[in-house]
Amino acid sequence: MKRRNKPLTARVTRDGVLTIEIGVETLAHAAKYGDFGTDLGGVEVTSPRVLAIDVATALRDELGEDGSTILTQALDRAIGAAIEAGSDGVRLEGE
Repeated sequence: MKRRNKPLTARVTRDGVLTIEIGVETLAHAAKYGDFGTDLGGVEVTSPRVLAIDVATALRDELGEDGSTILTQALDRAIGAAIEAGSDGVRLEGE
């Protein structure tokens, strides 16, 4: 499989880095068939690479005065979900 078709993955590398990856063609497919909760309807992706660059920018753009981004908000939700699911990697204060 070509890396541009890589499905969305999240993993921890041997050297301790959390990586989240998706191929640009997979991202384009998600854009074409995604439900964005708007009246935009379907989209035609003319350049998967340019779309991926723009999505990466949107993930990093600050949303408010607190400096949060779409990506930091997603990480906050994922951390919360892992804790609620009983992650063995944390100990709740007061326990």
